[in-house]
Amino acid sequence: MSGDIFANIREDLQSVHKKIKGQLTIKAGHVGSYAHIEFSPMDNFIRPAVVISVAHFYNCMSAKVISLGAIVQFIFMASQVHRRIPEVTINSKSESDPRDGTQFPVLVGDYLYGKFFTTLCSYDMNHYLNLWPTL
Repeated sequence: MSGDIFANIREDLQSVHKKIKGQLTIKAGHVGSYAHIEFSPMDNFIRPAVVISVAHFYNCMSAKVISLGAIVQFIFMASQVHRRIPEVTINSKSESDPRDGTQFPVLVGDYLYGKFFTTLCSYDMNHYLNLWPTL
């Protein structure tokens, strides 16, 4: 046993991460310069891997599935960026890392939520939004 649990879906995972990586560069640079978007290897792969594995199980792999894997990861990334924003703003002129503040991480999290929505619409999957329960 090789220990590589993603071996059967490696190419599909690479396609998902290529799609995500292509959306992380904006005019001002890489969004990782403005918010902490570093995650463990498991956090980077598990959500898209579940989406892809289910699609393989049901024999329905397509470009939409790759996009759905990216969408799920965008939602996770955005929620983690927003979760890390401090409750209390510290007004310190010596703050050298903009990723530790509040303004840029909020914008990056919102940007990632926007990417989830635009990707969903680009692949004509916006009907999935109707499946979410309303509170």
